[in-house]
Amino acid sequence: MRSLTLPLTLAACLIASAPAFAASSSSMSNDTTSKGTVSAGTMSSGSAAKHLASNKTSSHVTTGKIKSIDTATNMLTLTNGKKFTLPSEMTTSSLKSGERVKVSYRTSGKSMEATSVVAAK
Repeated sequence: MRSLTLPLTLAACLIASAPAFAASSSSMSNDTTSKGTVSAGTMSSGSAAKHLASNKTSSHVTTGKIKSIDTATNMLTLTNGKKFTLPSEMTTSSLKSGERVKVSYRTSGKSMEATSVVAAK
């Protein structure tokens, strides 16, 4: 009798949870979330995958110390090796090597484009 208790209990749990799982999976939205990720219910949808593929730009924030600023190429390099393209209208005169900064940036493919650079505490 004891040898059948565990398998029967497991089978009962699986049978009882199957309808709940099926209901929650089918009720998921086919929309993307605000951060550009796809909910688990849309992974098989071709249109959602195409939408994500076309939206390759995402925003990020990082902090670090300035290693160098190249005004000729509008490049900011941090001591951790990250390189950012600065907008041409951004003034770099207030930034100094060794200064700790917070960089907000967008990624587009492999390039990182700074949207703001401010002193970090």
